[in-house]
Amino acid sequence: MLKNEKGITMAMLIVTVVVMVIIATIAVSTGNNLVKKSELADRVSQMQLIQAKAEEIYNEHLYSNTKLLGEEVLIDSDNNSATPAEKWYKLSKEDLEKMGIDFKPTDELYYCVKYDLTQEKSKDGVDKSETEEIDVYYSGGYKSTNKNTYYTLNKLKDLES
Repeated sequence: MLKNEKGITMAMLIVTVVVMVIIATIAVSTGNNLVKKSELADRVSQMQLIQAKAEEIYNEHLYSNTKLLGEEVLIDSDNNSATPAEKWYKLSKEDLEKMGIDFKPTDELYYCVKYDLTQEKSKDGVDKSETEEIDVYYSGGYKSTNKNTYYTLNKLKDLES
């Protein structure tokens, strides 16, 4: 009597469930990767905007002798205790508003800019090729899929490529 009844067998049911679990796992993994890529692109985009505005401010500083935006601070941008701290300029809420950026910094989350002081240094005999471009630091960092945390725009650009 059981041989004449139509329906799915236990084996077919198990195979179906296993296939659905595999598909769900792939979908969740892909979704997480897309969210991380989107988060990285958003962070890089915002930091590039700050970098562009900082370049304008720096050029204005060079040619009109205006004040650079930000409060001078020392930061180890690599977060490596063996690396000496570098001179950065921490941007306040007012500084970011002057740049046209809508971000409310806190004590824990803030942006800093390392201006390119090439032309000022060149007066002292430093070769212009030895200096770096303007860089941006975000205190919150970006935790990549390899579990490392990156804080500067230059490092994040390397991750994108």
